[in-house]
Amino acid sequence: MRIISILIAILIIGFIIWWFFIRKVNDIEAAKTSKNKQKAQIIIQGGYSPSTLVLQKGIPAEVEFVQKDSTACLAEIKSGDLALDKKLAPGEKVSIKVPTDQIGEYNYSCGMNMFHGKVVVK
Repeated sequence: MRIISILIAILIIGFIIWWFFIRKVNDIEAAKTSKNKQKAQIIIQGGYSPSTLVLQKGIPAEVEFVQKDSTACLAEIKSGDLALDKKLAPGEKVSIKVPTDQIGEYNYSCGMNMFHGKVVVK
């Protein structure tokens, strides 16, 4: 019985390590462009969807983060690249302007740095 408990514990620990540190979600989406402006929405629910947002260089862009998760970790979004550090309650939204004058990547994460996403300007 003790061996079974140890094996179950090892499997659970392995799953947790895979889920938070190894698993890669490639959810890529391009922003919608209308009237020389880009708009996109990132849903926060069990992670970020899309996890990678692609913007076109030179077209002004606004990205809206929509909180649909009550998980403590995902209640905060941080990005040194985007000067973003905001706590969000479930149902709350925050919009940010993303600089598109240069090609590059802007990374962001949850408050505990366990969930990640990025905005790519091409």
